[in-house]
Amino acid sequence: MDILESDGWQINYSDNFRLQFDDGDWEIPIHEEDSEEGNGNDWFSLRFDLTVNDERLPLGPLLAPILSSDIHKLPEILTLPLGDHRYVRLPKSRILPFVDTLNELFNRTPKNALDQPLTLSRYDALAINRLGGRVRGGEYLRGLAEKLENFSGIKTIPLPDKFNANLRPYQHIALNWLQFLRQ
Repeated sequence: MDILESDGWQINYSDNFRLQFDDGDWEIPIHEEDSEEGNGNDWFSLRFDLTVNDERLPLGPLLAPILSSDIHKLPEILTLPLGDHRYVRLPKSRILPFVDTLNELFNRTPKNALDQPLTLSRYDALAINRLGGRVRGGEYLRGLAEKLENFSGIKTIPLPDKFNANLRPYQHIALNWLQFLRQ
């Protein structure tokens, strides 16, 4: 309808026409107050929210029926029911990375938990990077994901000047590895 209206068509709806089709956008807020470096907690929570006409809805339950299907065989525009004769249109091209990540994360998570925030380990941070610009918050975790994605090897750590010992090569490699794990 938007295309017709932009081409100059005037569209009138009858009062008893109850179907409503809207476009939606989503974001992924990350709560990581307990995930900052050095505090010993490696967990964060993540939720998937869809915004339709300023109304925030959990995106997971809407996508649950298609998580087990082959997303590549679905139409270019997905029309998902919101209930009460309302539908939301979402482009498949924007949902592909999202659904791939959901499939990866929900292989370990019950499908009935899709409307709740997920509690994930920082080791799932790389999956967040695949979601692109829809992620809000989680700077530490996104930084970790960036490091993992651009990993080029473990850096050699220089020994402190006041270190009064000689390390064997395998000990220095172990020190480098431990420093890498600490980061």
